[in-house]
Amino acid sequence: MLSEMIISVVKKLFSEEYPHMAIPSIVYAAVSAVSTEAGNPWCEYTLEVLDRFGNPDAAVPPLPGIKSKQCFQQGAVLAIAYAYGELNPVIIEEVSL
Repeated sequence: MLSEMIISVVKKLFSEEYPHMAIPSIVYAAVSAVSTEAGNPWCEYTLEVLDRFGNPDAAVPPLPGIKSKQCFQQGAVLAIAYAYGELNPVIIEEVSL
């Protein structure tokens, strides 16, 4: 009885205070759209999160408005990180699966 209550409280604590712990801090993502402006060194991407096998992860919606000074082609697979548990990812580098 006591152990069940403790487990319930801990689950609630993690879901409310640390929701970022439910997802990996580094994941793969495919570039689904690229936007650039002439004279602007930043490229803006819409990213589609992938699972560990390279398949689209239906549990995560597309991530629009991700900016980087590195320019990648549409369809490129990237490693992205959720720095400090933020939901706005940072592009690390292009990877090969």
